[in-house]
Amino acid sequence: MQSWLEIGKLVAGIATPIVVAIIGILLLRRVEGVKALVAKQSEFQKKWAEEFFVSGQQFLRAL
Repeated sequence: MQSWLEIGKLVAGIATPIVVAIIGILLLRRVEGVKALVAKQSEFQKKWAEEFFVSGQQFLRAL
């Protein structure tokens, strides 16, 4: 009975860091994906705003 308990402790001790590492890798991938999406959307909005500003200036010059 005591040997099973020791084996269980050993397995839990080995499995815990592996599970934590897997969860960490999955979270990191998710965060990087969200970060890339936000950067892409931000870049689009910045480009759109710059083009809108230029168009507005051209319109005011045309008046």
